[in-house]
Amino acid sequence: DRVIDLAERALALGPVRQYREKIAAQSGFAVELLEPGEGGVARELVREDGKMELNAAYRRVKEALGEVGLVVLRCGRKDVPEEHLEVGLLAPWLLEGHEGLVAGLERETGYAIRAAGANQQALEKRAKELLPASWQVLKPFQWSGREARLTLARVPQEAERETVSRKLWEALGIRLSFLAS
Repeated sequence: DRVIDLAERALALGPVRQYREKIAAQSGFAVELLEPGEGGVARELVREDGKMELNAAYRRVKEALGEVGLVVLRCGRKDVPEEHLEVGLLAPWLLEGHEGLVAGLERETGYAIRAAGANQQALEKRAKELLPASWQVLKPFQWSGREARLTLARVPQEAERETVSRKLWEALGIRLSFLAS
């Protein structure tokens, strides 16, 4: 309430400079107003250190990776081993082949970008969605890096196995092997 009251009183002063000075004097906070850009969207903030404001950087990374078909489950700033943005995808290897895009995002945002580890539950859920409904899966996937072993009631014909394996490789970058019960 105090901040709102200060803002209302400062707005009555008129000019932006006086508004900023009044808020700073009474609260100790610096106020920065954004001017609308094209289409009424506020321009993205770049800090003095050359890094994009964090929320703007998160939005930009999600947007750019989404344009190439990657789903960003989460994005956050990390300090170890050095400051960087950690991008949570289904699996870190999904960034392979997008090195140019990542390098461009690093220049644009001012942050190094690193992939987080695989999200095993989300990866398995997506992999199951790509399996034919007719396959009777008996056990959860058994993971070994980028390979998933699948136990089925009956092992499908080679052509069907190859088709599904190719689909999983193209969508998720995982190799599929089969075990019969």
